[in-house]
Amino acid sequence: MYRLRESESKLQSQVQETTRRENVLNMRLATKQEEMRKTYYIIAVNLVFNKCRLGLKESRDKLEQAQNDLSAWKFTPDR
Repeated sequence: MYRLRESESKLQSQVQETTRRENVLNMRLATKQEEMRKTYYIIAVNLVFNKCRLGLKESRDKLEQAQNDLSAWKFTPDR
């Protein structure tokens, strides 16, 4: 009977330790998932920012070209 109780006590300790380890691992997993979400968010924001910056550069280049074309069209040799 003593061995049975000892074995039961040992098993309960193992279950408690396993449960504790599982909880720790679940917390670590949740932390990693949150970090990954933040990383994906940063990457997405970066892509949008770069696309906007490229669009702005293209718009500025087109504006400059249009101003140059307008200046060339208005040019007269009398000036």
